[in-house]
Amino acid sequence: MPKLNFVEPFREMRTALAAAKGDLSDYGARTSPIRARTIQKWMKRKKIGERPARSSASPPTLFSHSAKPNSATIQTLAAMKENAMSTPASFLHHTTTVPRINLAGDIYAILATGKDTNGAYAAFEFIVPPGGGPPPHTHSREDEMFYVVEGELTFTVAGQSSKAPAGTFVHAVRNVPHFFRNESMARARALVWVQPAGLEEFFLAVGRPIGPNDGAHPPTPEEVAKLIQLAPNYGVTIDLGKH
Repeated sequence: MPKLNFVEPFREMRTALAAAKGDLSDYGARTSPIRARTIQKWMKRKKIGERPARSSASPPTLFSHSAKPNSATIQTLAAMKENAMSTPASFLHHTTTVPRINLAGDIYAILATGKDTNGAYAAFEFIVPPGGGPPPHTHSREDEMFYVVEGELTFTVAGQSSKAPAGTFVHAVRNVPHFFRNESMARARALVWVQPAGLEEFFLAVGRPIGPNDGAHPPTPEEVAKLIQLAPNYGVTIDLGKH
């Protein structure tokens, strides 16, 4: 049996790689220059041992630290930071501990103010005695939502009147005249929201502070005059001629 030679193939592989790198110092000593050049041409044609050209351009990155953000990016980041810092904290208020005022013959309990919600909304409980309710008015800064939880109220929005018994939800958008009246013989109670906040400041400025056990009283002429005088400062237009 002929003797197998396992050394020569590995020697040829090593010398071929040396030829691919252009190093013929070792390879030339083992084979002829003609054979070396022949192998180099064959390896070049097959692209053996070649490395891909390295691009001079920087590889793409997700963020460029050297790039300066534009004004829109700066404003967006500032708004995100402000919103994160202005997220309102949770709170719990009870009608017996919050400010209560007598306004236009009704009782308003201020359940949440703009300070509580960072201006997002304000919330109230309205207690309206028989015959009570505000005069026709229009808000230019906020939408107003009502949920009747007791009794019945009659809402007039944009000239259309509707009965609203307990369980009724009413959404009065800004810049649309509206008002409500208790035409029944029993008191009515409603939860009210305005969005954004700010109307509570108007209520506190014109209303008469009362205690948790105080009832409603008809407005005095001085209170009506104060209501009409301060309303424009809070974006509210009052029309006493339609009440």
